[in-house]
Amino acid sequence: SWSVLGNAYLCQFFMVAQEQATLKLCMSAYKQAEQDPIAKGQPDLYYNKGIALKYDECYEEALESFDYACRLDPPWKPPKQELATLVQYLNGTNELVRTKGKIKTKKLQQMVQSIDKKMLGMYAPDVLHTFGSRRNVSLEQTRIDSLQVGSNE
Repeated sequence: SWSVLGNAYLCQFFMVAQEQATLKLCMSAYKQAEQDPIAKGQPDLYYNKGIALKYDECYEEALESFDYACRLDPPWKPPKQELATLVQYLNGTNELVRTKGKIKTKKLQQMVQSIDKKMLGMYAPDVLHTFGSRRNVSLEQTRIDSLQVGSNE
């Protein structure tokens, strides 16, 4: 079944190499499993899908999957725990971004200015990268508050 294939890809992601391509295959299999009327009602499908989405950093969809797994099987604790943990993580992350890590402005500026370009390694400004089908992409340093949802080109 598609659900089993998705689980196999999820295991491969954790046990072999945490590669984006493996997560994409995993998500594709779970999407196919959702078309199956029997698998569609299985809470473990949505729990495992939520785990994959969490590691793919698709947090909103992960929350929805964990929530749906909770609704399909209310007494089952793992999706509730994952949901609570992810909400706590996201709230904490939002708080740290909002308060700039609770670091005073002067100290933050000193830290940013002390970053040597050599320390950025493969993320240095003059290094070209390949992302999917896009080749020769140059990265540039920017402020977090200037980033937007989606692609930042």
